[in-house]
Amino acid sequence: MNLGRISEDYLGIPNMPNAESRDKYLERVNNPDYDKHNDSNNFQKIERFDYSDIAGWYSKFKTALSQDTIEDGDIYEFGCWSGKTLKAMNLAINKLHRKKVDYKNIHAFDSFEGLPEETEGMYRTPSWCKGNFSSKHLFHTNDTETIKRRIESISGFEKINFIEGFYEDSLNEETFNNNEFNPAILVHIDVDIYKSTVEVLDFLFKYKIIRKGTILVYDDFGQIAPFDSGLPLYGEKLAHKELCEKYNAEWCMYQNGRSLYQEAIITILDYEGCP
Repeated sequence: MNLGRISEDYLGIPNMPNAESRDKYLERVNNPDYDKHNDSNNFQKIERFDYSDIAGWYSKFKTALSQDTIEDGDIYEFGCWSGKTLKAMNLAINKLHRKKVDYKNIHAFDSFEGLPEETEGMYRTPSWCKGNFSSKHLFHTNDTETIKRRIESISGFEKINFIEGFYEDSLNEETFNNNEFNPAILVHIDVDIYKSTVEVLDFLFKYKIIRKGTILVYDDFGQIAPFDSGLPLYGEKLAHKELCEKYNAEWCMYQNGRSLYQEAIITILDYEGCP
């Protein structure tokens, strides 16, 4: 599937330090001989991480959480990596003075080992390779309890319920039964690839964590064509389309973020079996 060259608008790897680095990255990944699976430079090598640059995230969550559909319930994040988006989410909630966001629990799901392998034959952007966006690499430790404490501290939330593991292993009946999962106010899905998004949405629909009015915030609709374009879809966007069809879900897109092809805020209106 040829969806064109990766562009400067969506590099996938954050905090490129300067234009020269961006140019080198684009030159490398657009080379016809580029092997994304064996590119050691494609992994996060971050010594310092700038947590001040969260204005875009803050604005996105503030917009999402300001919707009239918001009631009480839980907040879910799939793919927490650095804690940066949780911090932005917390700031947005505090800005709204909790008047419309009466959340009970914050749940964060992550393997802390980076991305899993994508479904065989499924297109993905070059940076969405196995092992990328690893919290263990970012925080320079294999101790996941230390990582959880650091993310919780960064986020500003008093308590986060972490569900550790790759989704194919962790999103199951045992996890549902062993945790206090209330209906979702907001679900932030930042898992990049098709495979993980399918697993996330299937879990949320199957166990009826999604309800009428739940807000889905997708981070990686990437350089993906509009739903009605007739062009090939991939990643989070294809998974959203397929799982909404599977569960006969009705939904509306409130807002895309920085461009038509990147972030999106979607409200679930109803679906088959919705309580």
